[in-house]
Amino acid sequence: MRETISVKDFGAVGDGGTDDTAALTAAAAALQDGQTLNFDNGTYLISYQGTPYSSTYGNVVMNFNGLTDIVFNGEGATIKVVNHNITTYGGLRFMNFTSCKRVVISGFTFDMTYVGVSSSGSYYPFCGAITSLDADGAAPDFATLNSDFIFSDIKFKLYHPYGNWATTTNPI
Repeated sequence: MRETISVKDFGAVGDGGTDDTAALTAAAAALQDGQTLNFDNGTYLISYQGTPYSSTYGNVVMNFNGLTDIVFNGEGATIKVVNHNITTYGGLRFMNFTSCKRVVISGFTFDMTYVGVSSSGSYYPFCGAITSLDADGAAPDFATLNSDFIFSDIKFKLYHPYGNWATTTNPI
């Protein structure tokens, strides 16, 4: 039987007013192979925590490396970026998976709205909900990714400071 843990066990509130970044980072660090991480319905606020402009992709709230058979149940949860200025902080991602296998993510709405602009000639900071990398840090070949991730019942709202935004329920 699959062991289930909750982000609330790590202090996440999901009330739309509390910054849940530290609690979600702690929940990610505790997740092990074969476990399910539940988010109760609510709005979980995430924000920048770390060194400015660490990379194009920036900071990560929930980072997973080498895990297998993990499930994320959103149950209608919204993940919302707050107070994130890419001019100062660079990119921000909610979930990053490196060399993970058989991952299921369902029942989330991601609002990755941010402010600011970048004048960097080398890269433009990336704010994204979910990223996946191979062990060498490169984007995975989609031929090897198709059987490893299942996404369902997910909505993404992405906002660019120049006024462009989009909402999609079919991003893959």
